Amino acid sequence: MEVKLIGTRIDFPTQQVTGSDAAVLYIDLEQPITHFAGADLSIDVPGKGTLLVTLQVRMFREPMHPITGSTPLPILSQSWKAGR
Repeated sequence: MEVKLIGTRIDFPTQQVTGSDAAVLYIDLEQPITHFAGADLSIDVPGKGTLLVTLQVRMFREPMHPITGSTPLPILSQSWKAGR
């Protein structure tokens, strides 16, 4: 499972994105867990404007490859599969 925290700073009066940052955490759901100690994701987006924070969670069919770091395609919804 991939958990991504995305921060974007938007200055609405000037209509500009003044900064963005992201942090990613990969959780192997195949590993047994006896106690979840929590997780810490931090982003730094200084500047003027509104901070928009997005939390994105994606599930994968297979874990991330340990050497290349590549990930397989996300799990597709049943409605998309039926339309193929």
